[in-house]
Amino acid sequence: RISSLTLYLEKLHEKGLGGADHTTLLLNCYTRLKDVSKLDAFIAAATSFEDENERHAGKTQYGGSFDVSTAIRVLRGAEYFEHALFLSKQAGDYDWYFRILFDDLKRYEEGIEHIAQLEPNVRKGPLL
Repeated sequence: RISSLTLYLEKLHEKGLGGADHTTLLLNCYTRLKDVSKLDAFIAAATSFEDENERHAGKTQYGGSFDVSTAIRVLRGAEYFEHALFLSKQAGDYDWYFRILFDDLKRYEEGIEHIAQLEPNVRKGPLL
């Protein structure tokens, strides 16, 4: 059953008809099936951008109705922390990025090093 649902949701996304709820459901299917290769492929496709403007347009919308915040919550809930970390970094969402790095992965040193590399105006967010 879940395989059929996954196939249906994949086809919806291939045709550009998948909304935010469909994306959430598809990610849940991948995590329940433990299909890391499809999860990797979906996230890679959803985070490939033409340019910086496209990357930052809307901040939470990628690949049509791809809701990054929801996807990150799904991935964290399923304990796919590295995937959530990658997605948050690609989206430029530093709040999620540092929350995952510090709270979930306990990689404090890496987080501090990354904060030091940020532009001063961006650096304030993770420190608040």
